[in-house]
Amino acid sequence: VYVNTECDRQCRLCRTSYKQYPFCHKNDKDLNLDYKALLSFVKQTELPLLYRVHILGGNIFKYSHLKELLNGLSTINNIEIDLHVHISNFRIEQINDLHGKYKIIIQANADKNLLSEENYYMEDNIIYQFFVATEDDMNTISSIVEKKHLINYQIKPLYTGTNYEFFRKNVFIEKEDLFNRLHTFDDINRNGTLNSYYFSNLIIDADGAVYSNINGKPLGNINDNASYEIIGKEISAGKNWRKIRSRIRTCKSCIFNNLCPPVSNIETAMGINNLCFKQTDYKKQIKNGVK
Repeated sequence: VYVNTECDRQCRLCRTSYKQYPFCHKNDKDLNLDYKALLSFVKQTELPLLYRVHILGGNIFKYSHLKELLNGLSTINNIEIDLHVHISNFRIEQINDLHGKYKIIIQANADKNLLSEENYYMEDNIIYQFFVATEDDMNTISSIVEKKHLINYQIKPLYTGTNYEFFRKNVFIEKEDLFNRLHTFDDINRNGTLNSYYFSNLIIDADGAVYSNINGKPLGNINDNASYEIIGKEISAGKNWRKIRSRIRTCKSCIFNNLCPPVSNIETAMGINNLCFKQTDYKKQIKNGVK
């Protein structure tokens, strides 16, 4: 859930990162989500399988109804709430002021200035997500992890449009990667039926639009549609929850298609679907608009 679009930072790759991962981003328009409409959307059918809500925005602490929204969500049984905030906007006092039990996802693009940041904590509920695009980024993050003694952290590759070779070296799947992993029958059956990266996830933007994939078209709006309508539309006619490799041209004839990870937004950003050892002519496929 993106609650607002307001932020006064000038972060590198702000307007592209969120197209690949749940990531904060701002907008020229000052949008603020109607929190009452969101709570109504969530509660109208008391979704029995709703177990986690991610709260993002521009800077979520500039959203004037943050406390009301969190209090409303907290009344839903057993729900987990994750708060995403860029490291430059994070202050531990703001979290303590919310008086709730939340997981805090502190995000940052790799930057050498991160070494001077003071917002590093060893709390169990705080996780750091670092987004890397180059070998230098990897080295920077390694230094941060070592000097700040971080334990709860994740490193995620970010495509910039110019770092294909970085992905080919560090992200692409090799045949040995597939053979060295244990594949259960459930894994294979699931990959042949649904996309576990997208399946059951909904993204709600600050204007109320609801997506099953932030790179696609909205399925509806929380101000106009009930949650069961949105879910029913994606199940019956959507293209994301069931976007599996056996249905896309570059992978459907490959004998490994149910062993590989599901199609993700990284591939959408890169414009190719087979990030693996069988990828031979990237530029030609980009030119031909591979689907």
